[in-house]
Amino acid sequence: MAGRTINQKRKLVKMVTEAVCESIDTRPELVKIKLTEILCLLPCFPVVVVVVVVVVVVVVVVVAKQLQLQLQLQLQLQLQLQLQLAGKQRT
Repeated sequence: MAGRTINQKRKLVKMVTEAVCESIDTRPELVKIKLTEILCLLPCFPVVVVVVVVVVVVVVVVVAKQLQLQLQLQLQLQLQLQLQLAGKQRT
């Protein structure tokens, strides 16, 4: 990533976000990308490493966020069920 313009980095983030959203059916606001500049002797190697790191980080963050949302939904459903059962027991 070293030596790339801010516009090139933004384009990369936009394209990776779109690819993640399309491939795992998620929303862009759930995708988090962290770019880390890695210096290397080979001119093209840092870009490959950063892209792989970005994709791994993105997938982990998206999966974690989806699991968190699923857990929240399950907890809400359990609470609703408990409230309904408590209401029926009173009557």
